[in-house]
Amino acid sequence: MGIRLWLSPVFGVLIPSFSGLVDPVRHGAAGLLATYVYFSFCAFTIWTTNRWLYLRLPRREDWLENPLRRIGVPYTDDEIAKSAEQLKGKTEEDAVIAYLQNLGLALRNAR
Repeated sequence: MGIRLWLSPVFGVLIPSFSGLVDPVRHGAAGLLATYVYFSFCAFTIWTTNRWLYLRLPRREDWLENPLRRIGVPYTDDEIAKSAEQLKGKTEEDAVIAYLQNLGLALRNAR
């Protein structure tokens, strides 16, 4: 936590300054201070919560290997790989209808 408290203000000043988000010529001292405090708070919050999420997620390596599974994509890797050949000769309307039907079945089976 100590390094985050020390480096967050550094990032809170450097990132908006170098990226052009803050122009010291256009802002007074109070405005610059408020802006840098805001960006320092954002840097600390993002750094802390990303670390917290990374350490609290079960099977961290699974998130990196199967990100679609973590956000709830209801298809297996095989279904995704075979999807292109299954759609040959079908129209877009056929694909949309099949997708919506599959969603309905997944919802019914989940309940």
